[in-house]
Amino acid sequence: MTSPTGITGVDHAAILVADLAKAKATYRRLGFRTTPIGRHNSVGTANHCVMFDEDFFEMLGIVTPTSFNKQWAEAIAERE
Repeated sequence: MTSPTGITGVDHAAILVADLAKAKATYRRLGFRTTPIGRHNSVGTANHCVMFDEDFFEMLGIVTPTSFNKQWAEAIAERE
């Protein structure tokens, strides 16, 4: 079936976290399996993912402040 919007699904959802290791530990305690850390060196972020059959959930954290991730750092400082 074709969607009237052209959107046929969601690839993944992401949440910004202040402490990536703590977020990983929390989701593992809840019973999820997480991926090893993935680093995005050029933008100063890293992630752990929880994989599902057709999509995934991404926990995204800042590991090195950069101009690219400045707005995310400000959002995390305000609220997580």
